[in-house]
Amino acid sequence: MQLSQFLNWADHGGHPPCYLMRCAEGLGYALEVEVHHHIEPVIDKKGTPYRFDSLDQAEHFLKKHGIHKAELILSLPYDEMVGEAIQQGEGQQTIPLQF
Repeated sequence: MQLSQFLNWADHGGHPPCYLMRCAEGLGYALEVEVHHHIEPVIDKKGTPYRFDSLDQAEHFLKKHGIHKAELILSLPYDEMVGEAIQQGEGQQTIPLQF
């Protein structure tokens, strides 16, 4: 979903289910949104995922647009003990956030 579409939806009273995706390597928090039961990234005009440097930055942005909850999804792509990729469906933790 384009960032402009997301903002239009949220600013006109929509409350889309939002997700902040954080990978173990860092690189901030990517904003994703659920559309028709499918989660997709919010992308900017250049086609790159819209990211925040901190949860505080994400909270301020979402609250500004009338969204007061999201889910933080932490991905752990490697098993720290053996250095192997984790199987699909494993290695993810979801934390509900209220703003």
